[in-house]
Amino acid sequence: MASVVTICNMALGRIGIDQTIENIDDQNNRSRACKLFYAETRDQLLRDFDWNFAKAVVAAGMLSDEQLLGWQYTYAYPTDAVVVRALTDSSGLRMPGWYSSGCAFGDYYGLQAQVRRIPFDIRANPDTTGRIIVTDLAEAYVWYTKRIEDPNQFDPLFTSALAWRLAAEIGGPLKASASVIQNAMNMAIAVTGQAATNTMNEQGMQDTRMSPSVAGRN
Repeated sequence: MASVVTICNMALGRIGIDQTIENIDDQNNRSRACKLFYAETRDQLLRDFDWNFAKAVVAAGMLSDEQLLGWQYTYAYPTDAVVVRALTDSSGLRMPGWYSSGCAFGDYYGLQAQVRRIPFDIRANPDTTGRIIVTDLAEAYVWYTKRIEDPNQFDPLFTSALAWRLAAEIGGPLKASASVIQNAMNMAIAVTGQAATNTMNEQGMQDTRMSPSVAGRN
């Protein structure tokens, strides 16, 4: 079973360190480096793509119905979100049909950008710490990538990509050579692309239907 320690030991092995750790809180340089970079590296990778295992949607919690700098409604930013992807009404969100065959990793973002989305903005909360979502949509639903902390929920290729990216991050503090660090970065990019392709292949992208919330704005 995957664990934070397992991922850290994978990262250590990928930069040529055969001494493993037993706990991320151990008082040695390997554990300290892993603890320093692990959570931020995980969240960066979660933000990089709309991973199936981390997709979430909630009814937005309204904070105010007063206009804020030109926007009609203010909603709470989900506390477990690493990034908000879209806002919709109760009809949901469905991408217009397209064929994923031969679609490169980078092309996916261009296709996503072509989908009509309900406009929104992310702001700092003027009253407290944290963030808010402002939009003109009443009764909004927030589609976002959730911060997944349990490695057992990760897709296996995501786990591998995370280990490679973590290896690149900890390589400097642990005195790995520049070529080893560069190789880890290159592998992180390659495996992330492979993991993203697998995510897209699980989405049934050939569906030609369109969500009413999108069709109504054409």
